[in-house]
Amino acid sequence: MTDFDALLEQIRLARNDGHAAQARLAAETAVAAARASDDRSALARALCALGTCARDQRDTTVAESCYAEATALYRALGDDDRAAHALRHFADVLANAGRFAEAAPIYDEVLALYDGLQLAAPLDVANALRSCGICYERTQRNADAHAAWSRAHVLYERAGIAAGVEESARRIRTLS
Repeated sequence: MTDFDALLEQIRLARNDGHAAQARLAAETAVAAARASDDRSALARALCALGTCARDQRDTTVAESCYAEATALYRALGDDDRAAHALRHFADVLANAGRFAEAAPIYDEVLALYDGLQLAAPLDVANALRSCGICYERTQRNADAHAAWSRAHVLYERAGIAAGVEESARRIRTLS
């Protein structure tokens, strides 16, 4: 394990233990170290970690900035899977702040990225579809919401995620 990986693990453990300030400090250190090393992949990973820590502390400004920069880095690196993941978290920050109209086109982009990937993790796609479904409902895009929930339902069933199957089925019924 590299020093950088150890730092990312420290962030994960601090978050799991409820030590938000400690996790954020470690994430800020990881971002600084990655910037100094000129390793764009490491920087993107560190920015996502800092974005997550900022979300934990309800610091949407920092979270938005971190996820946007990480997305741009992953795109420049040609890593559409990680770009989609970072972009989804960026949209989630907007949606969690009640900014659904801003989040909706970003979720559209997330789905387009995942649809272009042959080996996207099904659970990542299902979770993105769930977020999209919620956002689409809030923006009165009911047909899009129904389609997102229907796709998510299939993926949650395949993955054996009972809570996802139940929620998606309930949402589909509500939209039908």
